[in-house]
Amino acid sequence: MVSENNVAEMHNALAWNKIGNDANDAGNYTFAVDVFTKSIELNPNDGYTYYCRAGAYSKLSEHDKAIEDYSKAVALNPQDVYSHFLRGNEYSEWGDLDKAMEDFNKMIELYPQLAFAITDVGLLMKYSIP
Repeated sequence: MVSENNVAEMHNALAWNKIGNDANDAGNYTFAVDVFTKSIELNPNDGYTYYCRAGAYSKLSEHDKAIEDYSKAVALNPQDVYSHFLRGNEYSEWGDLDKAMEDFNKMIELYPQLAFAITDVGLLMKYSIP
């Protein structure tokens, strides 16, 4: 049930997201993580905020946390092709090519028009096959 408190919390979460995105744009990734965390506390079911915080974690080279947040974004919105793609990139950076392939293949399944995903799968295949 939607209440005035829920609407106010969602509005505040959106305001925190704006601040977090501005911090990301300015390269202040640590602050962005803090702000996105506050937004998640107010609205824990917003996959976009997890996606944004994952990007900040990635910039801070906290790849395990980035993967965790991209996974949460995917859990909340399984059709989110960008979270699949970026989580696949994180897995690829870690050398976990099997999990990267799963994400890239899922992205292609969801949105085959995105040629850069197909290109990434091709590159993974090229470098992972002896």
